Amino acid sequence: MDDYITSTHRGHGDVIAKGARPDRMLAELRAKSTGYCNAKGGSLHIMDFEQGVLGANGIVAAGVPIATGAGLSIKMRKTDQVVVCCMGAGAIATASFHEGFHMAALWKLPVVVVRENNQYAESTPANDYQAMPNVAKWVAGYGVETAEIDGNDVLKVYEVVKGFVDKARKGKGPFFVDCSTYRWMGHNLGDPMAYRPQGEL
Repeated sequence: MDDYITSTHRGHGDVIAKGARPDRMLAELRAKSTGYCNAKGGSLHIMDFEQGVLGANGIVAAGVPIATGAGLSIKMRKTDQVVVCCMGAGAIATASFHEGFHMAALWKLPVVVVRENNQYAESTPANDYQAMPNVAKWVAGYGVETAEIDGNDVLKVYEVVKGFVDKARKGKGPFFVDCSTYRWMGHNLGDPMAYRPQGEL
């Protein structure tokens, strides 16, 4: 398909799922000239325009306005493409998310935003950065259809996202999916996870 994705700085799985070659992605991770970005993107910024990968991005929520721009391009070119934007939990609290998604809603763009909600933004628990526990209801305030689902149920995620993609392809976007999961490891290898309540794991 000639659809697009945007992703996060941990977007390696998204890039492979879109059809990227693992050998070229791994070459990029190892700073080899045979990598997708000729060793200029590294782990955080893999992109491949031929595959519709508009970039894994190291800036929190930066994929949302990029997805909105791509969605506007689709609408102006009158194609039936769709943009799926994957973002992390903390992205919901950024201006980039709200500005980008608001424009997508205003212009009814073919964009599906998938939030991988692992309950933390780096070292901040969700209830410290989001005003409402149910983010899908919060985002529904933009006049869009949303879903809050178990992000550990791969078949449910597929079913819901595919349903929204099909609707977006018919000009009924944008959509928002909140996939609830849990972060089992620290934010990075040296993370002592002191921000977690004792016994939470």
